[in-house]
Amino acid sequence: MIISAFHGELGHKLRYHVPWAYALGPGHTVEIEAGDEALYPLADSYKIVPRALDDTRRTPLRTKGREVFFTPAPHVPQGIRADVVICPRSRNYGSSKNWPHWKALESIPGVFAAGAPDSSADVDCPRAWDYARFLDASIEAMRSACLVIATANGLSVLAMLCGVPLLLITHRGLVAPGPVLSAEGLILKTSYGPIPFDRFYRPTNHRGVPIHMVDAWEDPGLVIQRATELLRVAA
Repeated sequence: MIISAFHGELGHKLRYHVPWAYALGPGHTVEIEAGDEALYPLADSYKIVPRALDDTRRTPLRTKGREVFFTPAPHVPQGIRADVVICPRSRNYGSSKNWPHWKALESIPGVFAAGAPDSSADVDCPRAWDYARFLDASIEAMRSACLVIATANGLSVLAMLCGVPLLLITHRGLVAPGPVLSAEGLILKTSYGPIPFDRFYRPTNHRGVPIHMVDAWEDPGLVIQRATELLRVAA
C-alpha cells in the first residue's frame, strides 16, 4: 500500500494524517516531502515528492480511521540542544496570525527557533532552517527543551507530540487578532476564534504536558516574564 503525501498545513498533517498513518502500522510506502521521515517512522520505504509552496498549503479532506499519537524522534540526529524553543511563524496566508515580536525573545538564554525556511520570521538565534533537515532540527530541539513558546500554529501541535510544556501566545483568548486573510490579502473572515483545544491540543497531548496561555499579543515583555516564571519552576 502507498500512503499519499499530505500537502496541507503542518498542524493538520500532525493532527490527522500522521497519527492515521502510524495506526496503519508497518508494511507501507509513504510519499513524503523531503525530510519528513520522522513523522512516518513505521514506513517500510519512502517516496520523495516535491515540497509544496507555502502559500499553496491548505487543509485537504481529513483522513478517517483509527489514530495513534506518538513521540517523533529526528530521523537523522542534528546534534542540537535547547532550553527554550520559539516558533516564529511567518506566512502570507493568514498573515494576521504572524506574531510581530519574535525578535524580542532572542534574549532568552538557550533559545532555539523551530520552523521551515519558507514560513519562518527572521530571528537572530540558532534556527532550524539553517539545517538542511529543518524538521529533524525542530524535533530534536523540542525534545531537549523545557518549554516551547508559540502561537496557535502547526509547530505548537508538534510540541504536543514531542511532549514539551507549551506557552501559547493569544489575543484576548483568541488565536490572533484577525481578520483572516488569504495569501493575496483578501479578507476571508472578520476574526479568528478561540484556541482550538478540543480539536488540536487535547488529542495530540498524549503525554499530558502542561499548556499555558498568555494574553500578550501586544506585549512581548509579558511573554518573557511568563516564560521566565515557568522555567524557574521547571529548574
